[in-house]
Amino acid sequence: MSLLSLGHAASVGMRALGLVRQQQHRSCSAFRRKPIRVTSRQCSAWVEASMSLNKRIGFMGSGQMAEALARGLIDRGVVQPSHICCSDPAQARKELFRSLGATPYDSNLEVAQNSDVLFVSVKPQFVHTVLADARPALKDHTLIISIAAGITVSQLLEAAGPNAKVVRVMPNTPCLVGETAAAMCL
Repeated sequence: MSLLSLGHAASVGMRALGLVRQQQHRSCSAFRRKPIRVTSRQCSAWVEASMSLNKRIGFMGSGQMAEALARGLIDRGVVQPSHICCSDPAQARKELFRSLGATPYDSNLEVAQNSDVLFVSVKPQFVHTVLADARPALKDHTLIISIAAGITVSQLLEAAGPNAKVVRVMPNTPCLVGETAAAMCL
């Protein structure tokens, strides 16, 4: 497990996972192997200039943390809004994502069918259910990122399948304002 204390945790997290081309800038130490602290301003210009994700992002669960992550990815130019989709039982949450330019779906299966990176952003008691819904559509290249508290990597693998690519991330509430520290378990 590694701890990243970064202003752009969503953007840098995607880079750390190898989802974006690797290109290190000498003035930004955001990609060393040990925990570091970097302010938003220190790497902002570099991140915005070098980050571009040609992946489709799906959110199973569209609550506040999912919204914060989606807004961060969009605002920092990591992904186009049209490359984001979501599912949620609450129509109001799906409409909020639609207002961002994302595509809301009625089922987790549809989200999985239309995603390369799949965020599991539901309450812990629903993780197994949403992954079971999505499992038939998971591809070899699909990356599953869980932000559900208390769910282990082995539980994610049990629900998604033994060959699934899973990452457990624990963002915190400053994510809602674009500043966070996130622990990742790969």
